[in-house]
Amino acid sequence: MKTPLLFSGLALLSLMPACTSKPIYPVEVENPAIVYNNSGVLSVNKVELNDTATLLYMHSKFRPGYWIRFDTTTYLLTRGEKYPIKASDSFKIGEMFRMPASGEADFVLSFAPLPAATKAFDLIEDVPVEGAYRIIDILLTDVKSRIPKVHYHAGEKLIPSVISNQKAVLKGRIFGYRAEMGDEILSCSYFPYGCGGEASETKLKLDKKGRFNVELSPYFPMSVLTTFGKCYVAPGHTTELYYDLATKEIAFKGALAGINKDMFNQRVIDTEGELYFYTLDVNGMTGEQAYAHIDSLCFRHRDSLQAQKLETDASRILLDLLFKNSYLSYRKNLPTYCRVLEVAYKDGRLKQPYVSPDFKTTTYTEEGMPEFLQKLEDSPYFSYSGARSANPLATEAYYVEKLLLNIDKGKGISKEETAGLDTLSSPVYKELVEDHLTAYARLQEKMDSMENVHLRPFDELPNGELLARLLESYRGKPVLIDIWATWCAPCKSAMKTILPLKEKLKDQVHFVYLTGETSPLGDWQRMILDITGEHFYLSGGQYHFIMNKFKSQGVPTYLLFDANGRFHKKYIGYPGNEEMQKSLQELF
Repeated sequence: MKTPLLFSGLALLSLMPACTSKPIYPVEVENPAIVYNNSGVLSVNKVELNDTATLLYMHSKFRPGYWIRFDTTTYLLTRGEKYPIKASDSFKIGEMFRMPASGEADFVLSFAPLPAATKAFDLIEDVPVEGAYRIIDILLTDVKSRIPKVHYHAGEKLIPSVISNQKAVLKGRIFGYRAEMGDEILSCSYFPYGCGGEASETKLKLDKKGRFNVELSPYFPMSVLTTFGKCYVAPGHTTELYYDLATKEIAFKGALAGINKDMFNQRVIDTEGELYFYTLDVNGMTGEQAYAHIDSLCFRHRDSLQAQKLETDASRILLDLLFKNSYLSYRKNLPTYCRVLEVAYKDGRLKQPYVSPDFKTTTYTEEGMPEFLQKLEDSPYFSYSGARSANPLATEAYYVEKLLLNIDKGKGISKEETAGLDTLSSPVYKELVEDHLTAYARLQEKMDSMENVHLRPFDELPNGELLARLLESYRGKPVLIDIWATWCAPCKSAMKTILPLKEKLKDQVHFVYLTGETSPLGDWQRMILDITGEHFYLSGGQYHFIMNKFKSQGVPTYLLFDANGRFHKKYIGYPGNEEMQKSLQELF
């Protein structure tokens, strides 16, 4: 009995050096997997660890002439330890680096040396501004997928496009999520009416384990564009989405699971790939030849789509719906695409000689479409494609969509339009309109009770007296006027960025917001509920008068005035909290 034990002990001892040996420098990893990158500008091509430095071989893709910068506070983080940035081979840390004419640049960042045994680390730019670089979990070892195994049913059916006011539930889990990424990294947008209008956007809050559960309000089955790709949901049904940030793998459960697996990130026709080369192909042809050639190429592409191995047969129906929309749109606009290439050749942007086909004697027509496309005209699944359809149910949806959008924008609807609701096929339409009218009435009551909201208060005033009258009410403190629009993404982003500065200076500065009739009234009224400050909705003439007076070519525009109403400074585009605070303090 002792001998085997002794042998086992010796064997164990012989293995110990291998088990306890430490990784040694250098360590090199090409194209490391990255779990989360908040920058659409930076990527990591290679990581090199040695005993004197950690080298990150970076690639940047950004607009030519624009600049990037790494703050001196940038560091790598692993196991709670920080490893500060030391240098770059292309620019001085803390200074601006302008992108070359190509819009792409490669450079190396040098940091203090990470331990050779490092398996993952973060790159953090430690500055309190929106957009500071955060690349979380740069992985130096292989990772296994944590996505659950799912058996998809080949006989799964598409849910018909029937209107409903029930909620659609989207739930699931994002594997690899960490709190440092923020609780709103997953967002989704969709068109509630399934056929256009304005998109509804929702941020999906995640718990510590990356789980989420949100109710959406689509009135038909439709696609929802998430941060990671497109999936389909349906009112009255629950769809589950599981995504691994490290391996980029995905799985679905619940309603439309197999269809979502097939269609996730599926590009029916690549507008920047296939169609570009299709357009090049018709160089110098007649119009008839061009259309015939395009038809041949597109239908060959359709055959390859249908030849894919798919989880469900229903996905083939959906592929044809999506193909039809993309194909017909491209065919209809083919003359325009050809002219664009011809102009590009003439001004030197396209080196290959290009002569656009002569379409003057060739009339675009949908006659002679293949039978499978004609059958799609009355498809019971029109809402999945997000395109206009001749389906009678779709026509009703477009009509109600227009009414609801008019209500939401504060335009209201006529008695005739209200009466017409009784002629529609579903009572849900009338319920939706009544619900929107009630909600908008409540919003008006809220607006009427808010003393900081001013709806066209200067309509009787000459434009030249407008600004003096507005500033008159705010004498005694500096004034920051933010000229913005509800549709302006930079305006809304800047409003989030300035929040810490507003809180810091709330007792020392008047924050005033101006917009005009380019912003739909209803949208403006809903958005300002969450924006502290004084709000003015001006007539179109007054709004443009102020923009012209201060020679502003766009929004957001910021105007600074001293405590006596004298103009001090202007910014077009938000300059950042540090610069704005400096300019405001000049007025104290």
